[in-house]
Amino acid sequence: MEILRKNVHMSRQKNRAVSQITLDNDFNVPDIKPDIDKLILDRGEIRIEDVHPEKDRVSLKGFLTAGILYASAGPEAKIQGMEGKLPFEETLHMDGIEPGDNLKIDWEMEDLSVSAINSRKISVRSIITFTASAEEIYDEELSCGLEDAADVQIRTGEEEILKLMLNKKDTFRIREEVLLASNQANIYELLWKDMKLQGVEVRLMEDQISIKGELAVFALYEGENEAQVQWVSSTIPFAGTVDVSGCRAEMIGDIRVQAVSADLEAKPDYDGEERTMQADVVLKLDIRLYQEEKVQILRDLYSLSEQLKLLRQKVKLDTLLMKNYSKARFHERIPIRQEGLSILQICHSSGRVVVEETERTPEGLKVEGIVLVEILYITTNDRIPVCRAVGEVPFTHVLEVPGMDETCIHSLQAELEQITAAMVDSREAEIRVMIDFNLLVHRPLLCENILEIQEEPQNYEALQQLPGIVGYIVGNDDGLWDIAKKYYTTVEKICETNHLTGEQVKPGEKLLVIKSVGTGKMTG
Repeated sequence: MEILRKNVHMSRQKNRAVSQITLDNDFNVPDIKPDIDKLILDRGEIRIEDVHPEKDRVSLKGFLTAGILYASAGPEAKIQGMEGKLPFEETLHMDGIEPGDNLKIDWEMEDLSVSAINSRKISVRSIITFTASAEEIYDEELSCGLEDAADVQIRTGEEEILKLMLNKKDTFRIREEVLLASNQANIYELLWKDMKLQGVEVRLMEDQISIKGELAVFALYEGENEAQVQWVSSTIPFAGTVDVSGCRAEMIGDIRVQAVSADLEAKPDYDGEERTMQADVVLKLDIRLYQEEKVQILRDLYSLSEQLKLLRQKVKLDTLLMKNYSKARFHERIPIRQEGLSILQICHSSGRVVVEETERTPEGLKVEGIVLVEILYITTNDRIPVCRAVGEVPFTHVLEVPGMDETCIHSLQAELEQITAAMVDSREAEIRVMIDFNLLVHRPLLCENILEIQEEPQNYEALQQLPGIVGYIVGNDDGLWDIAKKYYTTVEKICETNHLTGEQVKPGEKLLVIKSVGTGKMTG
C-alpha cells in the first residue's frame, strides 16, 4: 500500500531580533548658506540602503536625513532651509540566519533632537530601534489517503487550512504635479517639504493588485523678487496597479505599503516660470497572499488481515481565524506655545500612528497607542513667519475577534487616514484623526501526520484470545471507530448489527460487537 500525499506551501518565523542604536553626530552649514540665528523647524527620516544577511547575523547600512528651517543672522535675515545626511551601520545577531534568507526590517526613530552648536554647525541626536524578522518558506507533505489498500479501514478528516500562495516584494511609483495658485509668487527656492500617505487601500485582482490613496503635500518656499515666505498645501489622489502573477481576487492579502523615498522639486511650467512642483514618491510593497483550502487528512487506519504500525509526526498547520478591517475616530486638544508670536492661521498638520501595546481580551484584540501630531502655523512675525506645535492624540480601540486565544498569531496595521487641526482659542488646537486598522489573525492547527506504514503478519494467538461477540456499553469518550478497531471489526458491521442509521452513539448506549477476521497471513 502507498500513502497519498499533498504538498502544502507554508511559512514560519525563523528568528526575530531587536537592536537599538544612539546616533549622535553633526554636520556643517554649507558655505553658500548664511549663519544660523534661530532654529525654527526640524525633521528626521531614516533610509535603509543595504540589508545583508550573513551567517547568524544581519548587517544594515543607511542614513538619517536631518532637515532644518532656520532664521539667518544679519540685518537682511531670511528664512533658510537645508539638509544633512548622517550615515550609520548596525549588526543584528540572529541565530540560524543564512545568506539569502527573506528578511523584514522595521525601524522606529525616537527622541530626535536637533540643535545649533554654533552659527555654522548642527548637532543631531536620535535613538533608532531596528526590528528584524526572518521567515522561511517550506512545504509540508500531508498524508491524505491510501492507494492499493485492500481490506484496510481508513479514517480521514477534513480541515480548512491557510496556504501561502505568494510572498514577494515590489514597488509602486507616484509622480504627480502640484500647481501654484494664481495669486502666489513664483518659486525661487524650496525651503521645507513634507509628504505623507493617507487612506491607502489595496485590492486584489486577477494577476494584479490595485492601490489607491492620497498623497498629502506641503511645502514652504521663498518667492521670487524677495517675496515673503509662501506655503502650498495640496492633497493629491493617486491610483494604479501592480502586476502580480498568480494573484486572485478571492485570495486573502496581507500587504504592507511603505514610502522608501520621497522627493519634491520645483520645475518650470509651460511658460518657463517656476510655478510647478514635481512630487516623486516610491512605495515599497511587501506582499503576502494566502488562500483557504479544504484538505483531506488521513487520521488513522487498520487492517483485519494484518497488523499495521503507523509512524506519526506532529505538524503545525496554519488556519485563518478572522480578517478584521475597521476605522475609528479620535480627538484631543493640544497646547500651542506662542513664544511671543501672534498666530494668523494653521497651514499644515500631519501625524504618525504609534501602536504601543496590544492585548488579547474576551472580545478580541485591544490596541493602545498614540498619534504623534505636528502642527505648522503662520505668525505675524516676518523674521519667524512659521512655527511648530507638537502633541499626542491617545487612542484605545478593540478589534472584535471571537475565539482569539494565546496561541493565535496576528498581523496588525494601523495607519492614519485623515487628520484635521483647528484653533479652539489662542492657546489650544483641537486635533481630529481617523485611523485605519487592518488585522489578520492566524490560528495554528496541530495535527498528527502519518509518515510511514509498517506491515506485519497478523498475530493469530492474540486474536484468538479476543471474544467473538461482545456486549459493549458506550463510554463518554467512545466512538464507533475506536470500538471497531479494538475488537477487529468495522464501523459498517457494527451499524448493520445494531441497526444504526448513523455513526453517532451516546454514552450508556448498548452495542453488540462481532469480531471479523480477514484472510491475510497469520502467525501462530
